[in-house]
Amino acid sequence: MADLTDKMRLERCRIIRLLDLQLGSRPGTSEWNDGLNQLERIVERQFAREDDLVLGARCAPNGQGYVRDLYTQVAELRGRVPRLFSEARASNPDMAFMGYLRLSVTLRRWADFLERGI
Repeated sequence: MADLTDKMRLERCRIIRLLDLQLGSRPGTSEWNDGLNQLERIVERQFAREDDLVLGARCAPNGQGYVRDLYTQVAELRGRVPRLFSEARASNPDMAFMGYLRLSVTLRRWADFLERGI
């Protein structure tokens, strides 16, 4: 289990690094959109890997209410991500950048919640 947890932690760190690298591109360009597409694929794979853990934690016994609440918050953040990726691809560069900022904050909160919970 520790090996799996370490792999997931490393992948979350990779996602945060890719968010930072995205700032090297100009919003609305093909390079910007390619970076977002790559990031979205990685995030979707990570979400799929973590689904079993999230489900298990949400079904935790009553004594672990904090864990259940934490994973409920994670699920809410994850639910916003597809819309935020769409906003970050907006044709208007200013709107795309604002969408990126919201996406970045959401993914950073998601990673932080999981770091505290796993």
